[in-house]
Amino acid sequence: MRSSVLSIRRIFALAILAVAAAITVFMTAAVTLSFLARTRANLEAATAQTVSQARRNLNSYVTGIIKIGAAVPDIVNGSDSPGQIVERLNVIKNSRDDIVTIDVFSLSGELLFGTTANNVRGPEEIEDQDWFRYSQTHNNGYYFSVPHVQRLVHLKYPWVISYAEVISLGGPRGSRTPAILLIDINQSSIDSLVKAVSIGKSGYCYFVDRNYGIVYHPKQIVINLGQFTEDIDSLKSHILGKYYSRYLGSRRYTVIDTIDFTGWKIVGVSFPDEEIPALMLPFLGLISLLFLAIIAISVVLSRIVANYVTSPIMQLEREMERFSISTFKAIKLNRSSLEVQSLANSFAGMAARMKNLMADIVEEQKLIRKSELEALQAKINPHFLYNTLDSIVWLAEQRDYQNVIEMVKALSNLFRISISRDREIITVEEELKHVECYLTIQKKRFADKFVFTIALPDELRHKPILKMLVQPIVENAIYHGIQYMMDPGEIGISARRDDGDIVITVSDNGSGMDGATRETILTTDRRAHGKSKGGIGVFNVNKRVKLAYGDRYGLSVRSEIEEGSTFEIRIPYGADIEPVNKVDDL
Repeated sequence: MRSSVLSIRRIFALAILAVAAAITVFMTAAVTLSFLARTRANLEAATAQTVSQARRNLNSYVTGIIKIGAAVPDIVNGSDSPGQIVERLNVIKNSRDDIVTIDVFSLSGELLFGTTANNVRGPEEIEDQDWFRYSQTHNNGYYFSVPHVQRLVHLKYPWVISYAEVISLGGPRGSRTPAILLIDINQSSIDSLVKAVSIGKSGYCYFVDRNYGIVYHPKQIVINLGQFTEDIDSLKSHILGKYYSRYLGSRRYTVIDTIDFTGWKIVGVSFPDEEIPALMLPFLGLISLLFLAIIAISVVLSRIVANYVTSPIMQLEREMERFSISTFKAIKLNRSSLEVQSLANSFAGMAARMKNLMADIVEEQKLIRKSELEALQAKINPHFLYNTLDSIVWLAEQRDYQNVIEMVKALSNLFRISISRDREIITVEEELKHVECYLTIQKKRFADKFVFTIALPDELRHKPILKMLVQPIVENAIYHGIQYMMDPGEIGISARRDDGDIVITVSDNGSGMDGATRETILTTDRRAHGKSKGGIGVFNVNKRVKLAYGDRYGLSVRSEIEEGSTFEIRIPYGADIEPVNKVDDL
């Protein structure tokens, strides 16, 4: 009886052999090596032509900027008054949307003439900028910078490419005085010249400076996020020309050319192996006929195979859908092949082991969850204690003993909440009283540099909350939002009920944070990565909330540069609990 049972392997082997034979015969006749070679050559030529066109566009643009730079000394030396010089420079600037500023500086960093009217940084800050230093030592007599944030005017930080050159100004009695010409260009104007050209569906152009730093790349955002890296090493080994290479799993064709005057290189990258399939449209008719033949054969084979193979498999599928750990029974199949019956037996054994392991896994996860919570809190408490004691030491050094006494009392009250009775869960009122003590200490340390408000509805006073959640967020607002402000800071703390949960909001009017920091502050331990701007304790608080309550809960942040930050902590709305300490006694 056993010999009459066919295996799935034998059944499908016969079918695959028949189909493979048909595919081999027809596909060999349809696709030829000559078509592939001709198509590849056309794609390579198109890549080279695109790079050449982009190079001409950039060369023309760069030449125009150099001509403007050459005209500035004539304007400065040929004008009767500084007002006329500024007026003529403004005419050039306003005639082009791509020019941000045209300025002339002395070698000591003082603004002599230019379109930047007010609030220019001091000479010491100007002298320290790369374009100012490199323009005096560059071999070509002028210098094109890589894209950078220009720090020319206070509170204005445009993203520009700087052209800088040492020029000669006429002085009394025919003397000549050296000066530095600066022309800032919007980076977007350079980017648009390259974006205007395309290489197939997946190719692209980018360009690098003489040190192989990326000046423009269409994937610059994902490069900045660390999700993509460019093949710079192959550029260094080839310098100029055309070549094939394999990078990040793809075979790519690269063309390198040089942009005049700047020392930059423009690089075109295409993927012929990915483009060729889309160019095989002339062969679609023949391929369609081949597929029709294959389908016809497959239909015949499937009718033979399906009756024998699919029935036990479908039965096994139904048994698996009804599977439950609590009601598990061994699966018995009718008229199954050797492989399907073996699969059913393996599934039965696996299910039995799963039933035994589930309880162990649940207990193990509980232990892991508890240890992670304890480890995360251990990271937060020492950090808080260090900053508080640092504040007290500072006041003692100033001989302000009265405030030292008050701060020590506040610290004592603060730790009554944080360590008393070794409870991890306290009331919302106690948590906000803890924050109030902390802010009182910090306000004295910073000499009333900020004010704060705390608002707590009566209905939320005795709701449960993890201890030490709000204080690290407030600390972050002080040290990374308010500390370096010229004007007094404001910190607002409030609690509300929202969509069945409790939301605690901490907002400040500090310096805010940029987009990159805002995107990663809740998901990356910034101190572990050597980044000190923001995020001290914030990552740990978010992790503690999610470990304790689940992924639905945690922190969210809204922030913009110079507009402050707002953090929201979302926790469940639980039943009232008794406080650890009486808040009125603190």
